[in-house]
Amino acid sequence: MSTCRLPLAATLSALAMTAMAADYTGGVRDVTPRSIQDNGRRIYLLGLVDIDGVKMNNTTDGNNSRSDMRSEGWGRAELGGRVVLDDRVEVGVTVGYVSQAGNNRPLGYDSHNPPPANVLNFPEANEANGYHSSGDMTLQDAYIHLPDFLGFRQLDVLVGRQMVANMNLRKGRAAWLYDSRSMNRPVTRWDGAQIKYNLSMLSMDIDAFAFRLPDDSSLFGGMADWKVIDKSEVSLFFTGSYTLQKDLILNDLTTAENLRTAYAGFDLDLGVFDFYGEFAMQRGDVGRNTGQTFHGWGANVGVDWRVIKDRSQEYVLGVQYEHLSGDDGSNPEQYNGFVNTWEATSDTYLVEHEKYTQISRMQVGNLSDWKVRMEYSVFSRMRMSAIWGRYQLVTPAPEASNSLGNEYDLTLSYDYTGNTRSDRSGGCTFTLFGGIFRPDAGYEDLQRARGVADAGTDMMWLAGLNILARF
Repeated sequence: MSTCRLPLAATLSALAMTAMAADYTGGVRDVTPRSIQDNGRRIYLLGLVDIDGVKMNNTTDGNNSRSDMRSEGWGRAELGGRVVLDDRVEVGVTVGYVSQAGNNRPLGYDSHNPPPANVLNFPEANEANGYHSSGDMTLQDAYIHLPDFLGFRQLDVLVGRQMVANMNLRKGRAAWLYDSRSMNRPVTRWDGAQIKYNLSMLSMDIDAFAFRLPDDSSLFGGMADWKVIDKSEVSLFFTGSYTLQKDLILNDLTTAENLRTAYAGFDLDLGVFDFYGEFAMQRGDVGRNTGQTFHGWGANVGVDWRVIKDRSQEYVLGVQYEHLSGDDGSNPEQYNGFVNTWEATSDTYLVEHEKYTQISRMQVGNLSDWKVRMEYSVFSRMRMSAIWGRYQLVTPAPEASNSLGNEYDLTLSYDYTGNTRSDRSGGCTFTLFGGIFRPDAGYEDLQRARGVADAGTDMMWLAGLNILARF
């Protein structure tokens, strides 16, 4: 390598990071890209450009008589680098920016784009949460990784601003609980530390962590992953965690004292059938002066059936059921809503997707749904997926309907370069997507209870084109 290239590589790596860039649809961490080597140091560079063109209508109130149709362009970019100093120290930095076409202001709720009055359980989008003045960049990652810490080969330490995306099931499914990709459109990361120990004899990872979340709450806890069976034809995986969140934002931007969440999940892959399930139970103190305690719970179960799977094509059918408890205010001593502010669920575009629209965020928990999905891929370059979701409120208000509505989504993706791997570590993809939500009376009742007087049950829709390039 010529000496003139090294300063350039060092400068770029100082601007960025990441072996960790992931999109909003539940993607996994990127694998290591090609490296530049000099004097025993390895410098890894990678990044992404993510472009959206989106058109949507009725997404704020479900009322055709009140025009809220809008067409927008969104852009996201990340440039990162990771420097391996030796076998014991790695350093990573990433910068990123998310903006709306024609506007240098980063995307998110602010004084020019306030959150809807009916949106609850949503951290304030202010400078402390990663939103800055016009034209500012965002520091995505700034971490130090210490593998083989203090000479213990199975012990890893990761400290600093980092992506957290491994507290739930691992098979590319969006996170169901804590996940640093959720909520804010600028790709958020959390500040904190993780200490991981690998019990190789038991195929188990044990992880302890402490994070400062963007809503100024603190998260402490531990988790364990256990690969009971890990073979090509059969695999069985268990995961569990216990977390304590202090000074969290609950609803109406009120602060709760502490929330304790016990979580367990499993994935059983039999080749043709893939079964999975998750369960979480919550306890804690809502407020120092209220005497109210948390008593929420949630469950999520499903099965995927690989009808066809060979070299040229794959056809998958899936069924899923989810239940998140809600609070109706009838018990002054208990708060029964399931709190999952930092989830990154993105199964459907209008009800659940944290990037495009998130109708489910109008209440805390209080949701049950059935989903049926179909996925079909040809030659690993073109993939089509369709999903239907039926949503209901678990605890509607007195004399209100429990039927929230139905959503129908269709997605068509094309691997333009032909080398985009399943881990999303490189290449370029084009994705056409669209969703229709037909709200029922429960949606109208919920909106009116939140102060939206002219809410209706007219059809909502969204359509868009996404181009994502990773390098």
